[in-house]
Amino acid sequence: MSNLCSVNAQLLADPDKFKIACHIMTIIAIPIHFYGTWCILFKTSNTMKSVKKLLLWSHCLGALLDLSLSFVSIPYFLFPTFSGYALGQMNMPMLQIYIEMSLAALLCTSILSIYENRYYILFAQNENHWWNKTRDYFLSLNYLIAVTFIAPNYLFCPDQISAFEIIKTKLPCTPEHSIDDRRIFVGAIDLNFTFFSLTIEAILLFIEIATFFFIVFFKLVHRNKRKMSLMSNRTHGLQTKFVIALCLQSTVPLLLIAVPITYVLATLRLTYHNQLLTNLCVLIGSSHGIVATIVMVLIHKPYRDATVYLCCCSKRNANFDSKNFTVNFTNRMIKY
Repeated sequence: MSNLCSVNAQLLADPDKFKIACHIMTIIAIPIHFYGTWCILFKTSNTMKSVKKLLLWSHCLGALLDLSLSFVSIPYFLFPTFSGYALGQMNMPMLQIYIEMSLAALLCTSILSIYENRYYILFAQNENHWWNKTRDYFLSLNYLIAVTFIAPNYLFCPDQISAFEIIKTKLPCTPEHSIDDRRIFVGAIDLNFTFFSLTIEAILLFIEIATFFFIVFFKLVHRNKRKMSLMSNRTHGLQTKFVIALCLQSTVPLLLIAVPITYVLATLRLTYHNQLLTNLCVLIGSSHGIVATIVMVLIHKPYRDATVYLCCCSKRNANFDSKNFTVNFTNRMIKY
């Protein structure tokens, strides 16, 4: 029996089946992303207006990352080597790796921007004048890092012919020179710098997002205990519930991005090869936008109301009050 990687592959490890799964994901994703965009543009309430542009920015980045993975690139990675094939509509692996890594980092940075925006609007705008002056530099630096952190790896891009011979010794199966006329691309031989770049960016974003989350959370709790006379209980309640809704909305894409990134870092460090798990991680990464959009529609009342109205055909259902609409995945619905 041949020991070629793709010949012995089964289920989603097989390149053809993996491409079909990605195409199905694309068909599902496109209408959902368009609907999410429509909700943000036309159904965002005044309560959410201060964060509307950031929601749209984050949603568009998620949609681009989804479509890049499931349609444009369809990357067939051969971990633990930094190599693989581009099976999608575009066959420029070097550029595609840069775009997808940057999109993932930009998406996480956009989530950081949302949390920072909540801190600025609710507290820093009137209380922290130093942050008012430095916040633009802080966000600009993070966006700059997001689009450049992977770039130094291209300084170590090897000669493809000699690199192919090297990776054959590191994989339990023999990789083909090409699959469906798509030649294998080897991004790096020494993975230490790649591992270092990914780890530093992931840790940096995690620390920053967690910091703003806890600052906003504890300040809201402290404000509630003080029972500030200048702010009504209703206004404070709306702000608290909106922050909780944003936390739930951002947790989903962060988790669905964190799982593939953690797997990649683990395979690079442990030199572990499992094509099925690798392809599953790509599918998970390309589905995060779908799940995030669904969660966004369910947890934000204006979007939920619009969805219920569109889904109800009869007059009785059209008058259905979405306050009684129960979301399956939670026992408590967020209202604001």
